[in-house]
Amino acid sequence: MPLLYPAPQNPLTSVKPSVSALQLQEKLKTIPGFVIIDAKGAPLTATIEGKQVVGAFLRHSDAKVFLENLQKQRADLMGMKVIVAPLATIQELVRKSASPLDLAYVGDAEELKEAEKVRKAQGNDKPFQAVPLFMGKAEGKGYLTLSQGTVEVVPAFFSRRELQTVMDRYNKSRPAGSPEAQVELTSLEAVLQTMRTTSNPLFPKLIFVPSQAALAEAKVLEAQLSGK
Repeated sequence: MPLLYPAPQNPLTSVKPSVSALQLQEKLKTIPGFVIIDAKGAPLTATIEGKQVVGAFLRHSDAKVFLENLQKQRADLMGMKVIVAPLATIQELVRKSASPLDLAYVGDAEELKEAEKVRKAQGNDKPFQAVPLFMGKAEGKGYLTLSQGTVEVVPAFFSRRELQTVMDRYNKSRPAGSPEAQVELTSLEAVLQTMRTTSNPLFPKLIFVPSQAALAEAKVLEAQLSGK
């Protein structure tokens, strides 16, 4: 049964991150990313505010449509294709590039719509311009947790619907009188930045949960690229 992890109530007393760079990389290995590359394996870049940026898509379908639209406008891009790799691997490739590159994440178009629904319900109509993450949280109790072997983890879902399934199970079995778990919206970018720069006992327990759709797309694309 899902449980709740109490949210820290006291102010931070240390700026030393509670998750090391290596631990963070391990967490990012669970997330498939889709990148557009040329025949030599160089990633497609875009110039944004004077910087060369590589886009890591969270869904193959979005990357494919993006590339197809570009190829309709530019014949020189016809040799490009979409590949899949864990976000940890993509980050390392960008970091080790001979020329300075920045990495930008491109969220699932459908989940961006879900994020805006959550914001609108909270009285905020501004567009959500990041990769949405959805977490379950009960007021005064903490974040939804799941059992992973013998360890309790705090899941951050890329799919609102998949989080909702877990929350529904918790809400139906919660103790009488205890608050229901609700959706808390954050972003991949905000979580990564915070994990790199602050200390919080929540972070070692936090795991990223890619959508089942993204995992299925990754499996299919890997098979196609390997010729299986």
